[in-house]
Amino acid sequence: MTQETPSPTPTPSPTSTPARLSTVLRPESNADAWLLEGAPFQRGSDVHIFAELNSPSEGKNICGAINYYIDSRAAGGIRQVNSGASCQAIAGWLYLSANDTMLLTTGVHTLTMKYSGNSTYAPSQFVIQFTVK
Repeated sequence: MTQETPSPTPTPSPTSTPARLSTVLRPESNADAWLLEGAPFQRGSDVHIFAELNSPSEGKNICGAINYYIDSRAAGGIRQVNSGASCQAIAGWLYLSANDTMLLTTGVHTLTMKYSGNSTYAPSQFVIQFTVK
């Protein structure tokens, strides 16, 4: 009696996923000097926070949607996501109106900016504390 030995099932070779390029997310240094220097802002005043998203390996700023959180909760306000040539300066911004900042208590808060990444660029985040007086 002959017994057939089945041929092994070929194992597919894993598909390599290209590595995503690293990114650096931070407030734009000129417009957000108050934030980076730790200067407080007045509760009930308008505030803009400009996001700069950079690809260090390419040496350029890139586009991408940024999510903003204050004390681990989604920040209110209006978000702008730039596209095309306008990303050479900033990826976008968050605008908090006087009504939005009135919802913050006086004292120290934490701002978290998050970029989720995409097929080309890796995620990144920036965290900083700020003071409302």
